[in-house]
Amino acid sequence: GHWAKTLQHLQQMVYRKITLSTSMFNLAMGACERGGEWEQALRSLSVMQRSSVELNVITSGAAVSACKQSKWEESSQVFFRIWMSELQLDTASLNAVLSAYERGTKWDRALHLFRILGLSTGEPSTITFNTLVSACEKHGEWEKSLQLLSLVERIRAKLNVITCNAAISACEKVGVWEKAIQLFAAMAETKLEFNIITLNAAISACAKGHRWEKALRLFDTMTLNSVELDTISFNAAMSACEQAGKWETMLHLLSLMLQNKVASSTITLNAAISACETGSEWETALHLFCMLSQNTAECDRVSYSAAISACGKGGKWEKAVHLFRALAESNIEMDTISCNSTISACEEAGDCENVLKLFSVMEQSKLQPDEITFGAAINACAKSSKWQRSMQLLSIMAQSNVEHNTIICNAAISSCENAGEWDKVLQLYEVMAQDNVQLDTTSFSAAINACERRGTWVKKKK
Repeated sequence: GHWAKTLQHLQQMVYRKITLSTSMFNLAMGACERGGEWEQALRSLSVMQRSSVELNVITSGAAVSACKQSKWEESSQVFFRIWMSELQLDTASLNAVLSAYERGTKWDRALHLFRILGLSTGEPSTITFNTLVSACEKHGEWEKSLQLLSLVERIRAKLNVITCNAAISACEKVGVWEKAIQLFAAMAETKLEFNIITLNAAISACAKGHRWEKALRLFDTMTLNSVELDTISFNAAMSACEQAGKWETMLHLLSLMLQNKVASSTITLNAAISACETGSEWETALHLFCMLSQNTAECDRVSYSAAISACGKGGKWEKAVHLFRALAESNIEMDTISCNSTISACEEAGDCENVLKLFSVMEQSKLQPDEITFGAAINACAKSSKWQRSMQLLSIMAQSNVEHNTIICNAAISSCENAGEWDKVLQLYEVMAQDNVQLDTTSFSAAINACERRGTWVKKKK
């Protein structure tokens, strides 16, 4: 490239001891900058300093700008080397080093440098603020982003959509939806044109803030302003509806998405399947699950777990078991959630045999059962009069350091009560009292009944 030829000529001049001027090095530095050759720019700067050639603002600006594609350490080194030489640095030089910090996720260094230099490099440009706000956005530093926007207004610098988008995204990352909406409203008031990035970030912020109605209003704003909807737009709006349990609205959005031929992702369809689970729409959930295999998206653990749970809540435990077997045969690693969904589906159907088989699968797969697992398994045993297995599961639960709760203990008590094991009922009652597990009407009734059957009136009196 041109940078290579320029440097070759410069090296020949150095070799022949021809007097070099600042303008010659400026040409070489400019060539390195255009070619993105930051290492060559550093070498040229070193040669220039060794040759006692005077640096000027053009040299420094080109050197720092060439290094903006390098690691932030190199760019920072060049910037401060030039700064220490008491050369006047311009805004372009400042923007170059800030850009290097931003890419290196060094938002704190970027802000620190900006505070040190202040306006000494000239009036900060729109690029300066875009870079700083973007650096803060990557780390969710929304307060710093808003402070920078306030500074833009004070010094009357030009604000653009990139700066505002970065600030709204910073608010979105931490779920500060009110600030995101305020920024969006401010853009509309100042007639600053927004784009799909603006709206997507604002919708996502509303979703994280559990403001589904505001998210949908923003979504409608996109349609009214002829902003082309994309996968992120639909995902954000659907996520807001999912969290609010608005499964019908969510499925309407999915239908709209397919009509507009917007590419659906695994996230999109998983959210829709979860919505069907909430609405007990197991048939729709299975239909969407099948769509994943025909789509460019792929099924993951969330897809299986949501579909299994939807089938369980719809009373279709056989289909839930079928999906679980498909998960086990796939390359997707099972987790506690997918196992719990299947166990709960079988427990609701009173299929104790499959519940215990699935519990064994979890143990073999070294998956840690939790309260949901033990609760469903013990309840299934209670329904099937398997009191010994209930007691065994309660013992495993204690060994696994999973806390007992009232529902689980009551299920085990009922299992023993149904089998006429009055000693075990009273034993479990004592365990609940000792472990400070909340006793309720079921617990007391079972204990009193056990005392009556055994004739132990003293315990009953207690």
